[in-house]
Amino acid sequence: MTGFLQHPLVLGIFLVLGLVLLVLVAAKTGLLRILDQRLNTPRPATPRHESGEITEEVIAVLTAAAAAMLDDAVRVRRVRMFTGESGNAWTSVGRLNIMASHSLARRKT
Repeated sequence: MTGFLQHPLVLGIFLVLGLVLLVLVAAKTGLLRILDQRLNTPRPATPRHESGEITEEVIAVLTAAAAAMLDDAVRVRRVRMFTGESGNAWTSVGRLNIMASHSLARRKT
């Protein structure tokens, strides 16, 4: 084995591959750090309705959007205001992935 690593070409290839691997790992960790900072920076609050209530018009718009998306009649049973203050961006992304994994089964009426 010592004779194998004493060959200059093999040693050079190992050194170059090692340096490339180190650069890739450093770039990946730097990109992850930047992504984490961007996801966890607080965004300015969106303006809300003064009363904090969800109006009939908003419910009508939500119902129409859901009906257009599903190409079927839709009944809105409950509407809640989402504050968006979950505390952690990774938690929000995890919740979105779980919600996206659920398939919407059409009910026979």
